[in-house]
Amino acid sequence: MDCISHHLDPPILVFVVSTEISSYCKNTKHPPSRLKRKWYGAIEIIPSTKSLLCLKIHFLLFFFFFFYVLVLVLKGKIREVGEKILASNGKKVDFASALASCEDARGTLATPMNEEENKAILGIVKKYNQYAYLGIKEGEDSGQFKYLDGMPVNYTKWHQNEPNGKKTEKCVEMYTDGSWNDKKCNLHRLTICEF
Repeated sequence: MDCISHHLDPPILVFVVSTEISSYCKNTKHPPSRLKRKWYGAIEIIPSTKSLLCLKIHFLLFFFFFFYVLVLVLKGKIREVGEKILASNGKKVDFASALASCEDARGTLATPMNEEENKAILGIVKKYNQYAYLGIKEGEDSGQFKYLDGMPVNYTKWHQNEPNGKKTEKCVEMYTDGSWNDKKCNLHRLTICEF
């Protein structure tokens, strides 16, 4: 667990710690459970102390994560749309840092594939009243934008007269009205991840 970065948000930290503990609990030999014969002939299994400790830790981490997520949902920082979960840590960073933050949490930058997803992302953008980077970048050909996996974009919501960067603005941001603009990737914008 020494590789855990100090900048991780609580739910991400809980997920990483939980993963490390699971690995520890699976890869550590537990003392064998003891069998105790009850007076009426039934056998009671008494788990080892280490097994109980692992179970208790998982239980506590689950409830911490559950309540933290519940609070974020109630505050509008997490939204569910279709099969996606959208979340923001409220931080404004450049495109590379935003993407790295989402990937550290086992996600990627929010990428609207339809109007419903665009509206869900817009809800978070409005919550913070900040423009946000989307998981879309300009490809090799000027004006041809692609998803981060290299596939061509099949849904767009460009602001009037956009995109207009002509290869100088390779990233895409969402305005507070839900429309898109091509923008330079070194500016600080809100981080919104999808899972």
